[in-house]
Amino acid sequence: MGYVIKPNVVTVSYEELSPSPDENFAEDMLTTARIFKCAWSDRMTLVKELLGWTEIVRGNYVFHLPHKYQPEGLLGSLYCKEVGPVKGFGALVDAPVDTQVAEYNDATLVVRYESPEFSVNPDAAIPLISESIEPTSEFLTLSHENIFWDNAQARPVQGTEPPARLIHMFDWVYTIHRLPYIPPALIYLTGYVNSNTIYSRSLNMYFAPEVLLLGNPSMSREYTSLGLTMWSITVRMTARETGWNNFPEAKNVDSNGNIWWGHLYDDSGVMMHPYPLADFSNIII
Repeated sequence: MGYVIKPNVVTVSYEELSPSPDENFAEDMLTTARIFKCAWSDRMTLVKELLGWTEIVRGNYVFHLPHKYQPEGLLGSLYCKEVGPVKGFGALVDAPVDTQVAEYNDATLVVRYESPEFSVNPDAAIPLISESIEPTSEFLTLSHENIFWDNAQARPVQGTEPPARLIHMFDWVYTIHRLPYIPPALIYLTGYVNSNTIYSRSLNMYFAPEVLLLGNPSMSREYTSLGLTMWSITVRMTARETGWNNFPEAKNVDSNGNIWWGHLYDDSGVMMHPYPLADFSNIII
């Protein structure tokens, strides 16, 4: 199944009413609200086209982008986030189609715009992605052998009091929004490391082979306005600069506390890979 992103197209005729728009500026947020009027019979189509929607067309997953507040400029990053309330405007129709709900000739819609939680890109090859970095670390116990509490080397460090240090790492938290299915690689490659160099677009960072360890993904299910089931999938990959298949030699520490890291070999001289390697291209889109 392919992934296609379509630009926003509003087919319904509408007009903007005074005193719209209502723009709000804060240090960390820009939002705006507008009031639209359209024919009562067109209101649900307009809501769908303003919010954007998802559908499956000839085996391809198609996401129609939400309506953009302005093409360019300071407010060019604002997209339609919410529509409502939707109210009747003017007089009731004389012969309503639905006798259970009031019908009007026209409707007004309050349309709210803000920055989305994910990156919106018109390139059809790039789905909706959000990324973040979260620092983390691991605790490493060093060897107590041949180290002392004094420079006269009269008080050796005992086995019950070995030194330790923190190894700094970080988690690359990578979320793919509105996927129609769960890629099998997310399930079967947990515990693997990347076999190739990986690039993060939004972070502008490269990750060398064997630096990223794929952790357990988290998944949440969503329902679209057309009744399709979509998934938001968050992948947490822990980056360790030394690589996951390099291990510390606890005894090999210099006077500055630098630890020697290297590969392990079996008794036949073959390099070991306790963390198996895998192609992450099916995960990092």
